[in-house]
Amino acid sequence: MKKTLARAVDFYLETRRQFGFALVQTGVELRSFLRYAKESGHTGFLTTALATQWAQEPQECQPSYRACRLGIVRRFAQFWLPYDSRTEIPPLDSFGPVSRRRAVHIYSPDETGALLQASAQLGRVHPLRAASFRTVVTLRRVVGIPSVFSRREPEKSDSAQRVRQCQ
Repeated sequence: MKKTLARAVDFYLETRRQFGFALVQTGVELRSFLRYAKESGHTGFLTTALATQWAQEPQECQPSYRACRLGIVRRFAQFWLPYDSRTEIPPLDSFGPVSRRRAVHIYSPDETGALLQASAQLGRVHPLRAASFRTVVTLRRVVGIPSVFSRREPEKSDSAQRVRQCQ
């Protein structure tokens, strides 16, 4: 039966790659999953217990890595379920989220001023980079464009006030 699971993985990777997905890391992880199934003596269809045990296998790894590994097997299981109804789909949140988003930092006017001063220091070595950096920081400061990492929308009156101050 393991041969069937190996064929299923091959079919999954081949099918997804035909649609343009490289699946390099996915292929590596699924091959590791197959090795684990073979070494643990598992026979039969894909089970949640097998997938969870495999995802926990490196004891020293982070929970996000375990979640990533389980997610790879979960996507494979979702793909394979129509072909083998005995396939069990591992739960989504066994190890928490795959990645954690960093907290947003909105620069204060003092921090923006410090960035502009630092860009002046760049000008001695890299004049074009310094000018580009200074332009972007100044535009963000004047127009009120939020940081790429920020979800805050500037208020129109706030932007108008900044433009007036700079004129």
